[in-house]
Amino acid sequence: PQTEIGVADLIEGWATKTPNAKAIFFEDKIYTYRQFNEAANRYALWARSIGVKKGDAVALLMENRPEYLFAWGGLAKIGAVAALINTNQRDRALAHSLTISQAGHVILGSEMADNYASAVDRLEKPLKVWTTGAKVQGTEDLD
Repeated sequence: PQTEIGVADLIEGWATKTPNAKAIFFEDKIYTYRQFNEAANRYALWARSIGVKKGDAVALLMENRPEYLFAWGGLAKIGAVAALINTNQRDRALAHSLTISQAGHVILGSEMADNYASAVDRLEKPLKVWTTGAKVQGTEDLD
């Protein structure tokens, strides 16, 4: 039988085979595959520490930046589902996307705080919000 290879396997494979190779170029910073894997591992440990289990959904609402990949990779490592939320959504549309994701937690890029705030009162159930990039009132600081 053929073994299924997932995102977590790819990240770990690249980190093992080419740990010092450049994986991510973002603005003026370069991350190696080792750094990418280590950052994803930190997200995986964090997610487990708050009770996220295999199959659980965590919404990811963040613009394109390395932390987006780190969070997605970390969630994949523990078998959680990263619900990748469209950053152009606001109000009812965003509330609908978050609700149908069935997520209990949101990893929020601070740059998306206004979008999230526009939808929070429309959510069917409250979500635990973890913010990265800067502190946002009413959320937990993930950094």
